Amino acid sequence: MHFLNEKYLSLLKSLINELENAKRILNNVKESGKFSDSKEIIQLYENLFSTTPLNEHVEFKISFIGKSTHSLIKRELSEDNANRHLTLNLISKEAIWIDQLYENRITDLLKFFKHLFSAIENFSIYQNVRKLEKFGTLIDEIKRDITSFVSVNIESDKNQPVALLELQKKESDEIEVRNKGVQLKSNWQLFVNVILDNGIEFLYHFTDDSNLTSIKEKEGLYSWAFCESNNINIPMPGGDSLSRTLDKRKGAENYVRFSFCKNHPMEYVAKRDRRIINPVKLLCDTELIYHIGTKFCNMNATKNEAIISDTLEYFQNIDFGICDKNYLRLNQSEKSKYQSEVLVYEHVPIKYILNIDEL
Repeated sequence: MHFLNEKYLSLLKSLINELENAKRILNNVKESGKFSDSKEIIQLYENLFSTTPLNEHVEFKISFIGKSTHSLIKRELSEDNANRHLTLNLISKEAIWIDQLYENRITDLLKFFKHLFSAIENFSIYQNVRKLEKFGTLIDEIKRDITSFVSVNIESDKNQPVALLELQKKESDEIEVRNKGVQLKSNWQLFVNVILDNGIEFLYHFTDDSNLTSIKEKEGLYSWAFCESNNINIPMPGGDSLSRTLDKRKGAENYVRFSFCKNHPMEYVAKRDRRIINPVKLLCDTELIYHIGTKFCNMNATKNEAIISDTLEYFQNIDFGICDKNYLRLNQSEKSKYQSEVLVYEHVPIKYILNIDEL
């Protein structure tokens, strides 16, 4: 995981380092008012996105789109009869995953580079000096924000080993308690109150229908780490090698994960990537919440800033209400909260899967 972090920081710094050159070009265009100066930003983008390390992870293309007065004329498009269109997208799976981990900072930067290109490309048409000045101010703000972000997250990474050791020590203590026959947290009734107050009916877990036979034969759900070490085959695992690397980084590899939302965004991603074909939702008993060993996270547990905890206070502060909202209409902070999780240690007996007989 450290290797991925270093690669991500390298990509981030490659983009940030060119912001000053972009600002210089921006000022040149603003002062001269010459459309021809936009060719300089094209050259900057070609140098930046056509070379390593970015060219392995970013789709970069500048194409022509016919102007309205020329769009119906069948002839080769050029800068005389067409507008330039910039394509900038993250394409490598590892870059997309780790960008999600770091709050989509690279995606946001790519969007900014696209807007900047459009502003310079169209300056000769609209002569909007104030818009160019706004972009100049934004460049300074983005540099400060990213510099602060990198600093904070490097410190967070330094604390990861300590947090992992604490989690492992907690797991060891919990195993010892469960071996004595104790199943529920000592304050389990307080958890029940929170569940009832927030109208939590089920915990949700999505999987592929091809996994149902194994779930029934093995009488429940197991963590992927347990399956791996006990030679239990998962026909269609929802996660991939990178997601498992992220799990190990947070100490979450031996937990079965549940959400409070019916339609988890990662289900869409898993289906898009063909890791699952025919998704089914398992509706599970909320009693799992107050079992010894169960933990919680107020966002996707693999995210860099995520904290995994088993305390009542932490559980009470999860934003349960957000799970009833439309995910696509949420801002970035809300989308993170939408992916709050319940992590059940190692095994979920089949009796807690309430709709298993219907599947």
